[in-house]
Amino acid sequence: MPSLWIYTMNRCQFLRCAALSALALAAALPAQAQQGRRFFNDRVERGTLEIVSPPVVKLNGKTTRLSPGSRLFNEDNRIVMATQFVGRKLKVNYLTDNMGQVGDIWILTAAEQAMVTPGEQNRMKAASQGAAVKYNGPVFQPGKPLSEQHQFKNEY
Repeated sequence: MPSLWIYTMNRCQFLRCAALSALALAAALPAQAQQGRRFFNDRVERGTLEIVSPPVVKLNGKTTRLSPGSRLFNEDNRIVMATQFVGRKLKVNYLTDNMGQVGDIWILTAAEQAMVTPGEQNRMKAASQGAAVKYNGPVFQPGKPLSEQHQFKNEY
């Protein structure tokens, strides 16, 4: 194959083909980024988020913090900076970590706001089947010694 640096006409034709294929690839990428529906975790909760000054946020009127690795997804499921939304109230789905800090946040579209979260669906399904969530552990009763309150006695 002849050198592309000596025979410049071949080099220009090669670069033109490379530029056209890069342009076609760039036009195809936004079509792949568009998604029809986002699927959320069963633990996701819904609320209203107001970003005061990152990492400080108000979630359902209660002041809390964003976790160090928190991610904020916009309506197109792209990661965005929290500073873009300072002072705005957003309807979101969110996950919290063990420390109570907000981790992943999804800004909801109008269609997603009308939908029920997976966690709410599970609770409604359990309630319709008559399976109420109840605590079966020991209950603290003030005025009674703890030794008498414990359910399990040593009966060997």
